Amino acid sequence: TQVRLGSLEAEEQTIRQQIVALQKTLDQALAPPVLPPGDMPQATGAPGGATGTGAPPAPLNGLQIKRMYDSAFQDFVGGEFELAIQGFEGYLRNAPNAADAPEAQFQIGQAQFARGKNKEAVQAYTTLITTYKGSPREAEAYYKRGLANLQLNQKDRAKQDFEYVIKNFPDNVSMVTLAQQRLDAIK
Repeated sequence: TQVRLGSLEAEEQTIRQQIVALQKTLDQALAPPVLPPGDMPQATGAPGGATGTGAPPAPLNGLQIKRMYDSAFQDFVGGEFELAIQGFEGYLRNAPNAADAPEAQFQIGQAQFARGKNKEAVQAYTTLITTYKGSPREAEAYYKRGLANLQLNQKDRAKQDFEYVIKNFPDNVSMVTLAQQRLDAIK
């Protein structure tokens, strides 16, 4: 009986420790998201622009950031492009160097293009190209930027993007083929 009671006490202690750890994780998951400095509420009359709310909110943890990306992607897939853009932008503010950051930036361009906001799509693809040089989506970003430029009647810029894909990404056969087709249609 004593051995069994000791075993049960050890199990109880382990369960209590797990509950405490889970509570901490839950508290972090329910913490408010980090706002960029320009979006922080400012208390009037407070010295140094203090918000009067005490300590700044805790940064998002990895699980929260992953959920932010997944939620934005679901919005994109569901055709909620404005929500998707907001979600991906929030993700990039909180995790600009994450492995999925180039993909998030690419999806912003895709969402803008789908909304018919070609100028914004060009900007988003350009951001991907300049910020995430060498990303797996780089060739496609050039191609898609070319498509958006075509929609803006910027044929010279579109041709430059398609030619760049052909010249600099010869191993990406599908993008080279699409770029060549578009280039042939422009001539």
